[in-house]
Order: sequence, then C-alpha cells, then structure tokens
Amino acid sequence: MITTISFDADGTLWDFPSVMQEALSRTLLELLTLVPGSLAEALTVTDLQQTRDEVARTLRGNKVSLNSNPV
Repeated sequence: MITTISFDADGTLWDFPSVMQEALSRTLLELLTLVPGSLAEALTVTDLQQTRDEVARTLRGNKVSLNSNPV
C-alpha cells in the first residue's frame, strides 16, 4: 500500500533518472509476470523510457487530472 508520495521538482533530493530506470525495470518485470508472451517479452526498459518521454512531451504544459482520462 502506498502511504507517501514525494515530489522533487528540481532534482536535489535524489537522482531522478536513476530512480526512474529502476522503476521501469521493476515495472517491466511485473508486466512480464502479468502478461506472459512474446509482446511483453519483446519490450525493453528503453522502450518504456521512450514511451514515457513521448507522453511527457505531449502533456508538457497541460494540466492533467488523475480523476479523468486525458486520452
């Protein structure tokens, strides 16, 4: 259960790129457990990073509610 969320907008508290890489690695492992098969097996952390970067570019400057589907 998530009990705390912390934001580090200026990167002074932790090395965000390293933390994100670890999070994406763990996400990929979980995905492979939940969605076995060639599609999931073909994904890499780099693929997830590129998708994340694309979404960040697309949404940059936009207010997005976590209670709605912006897509």
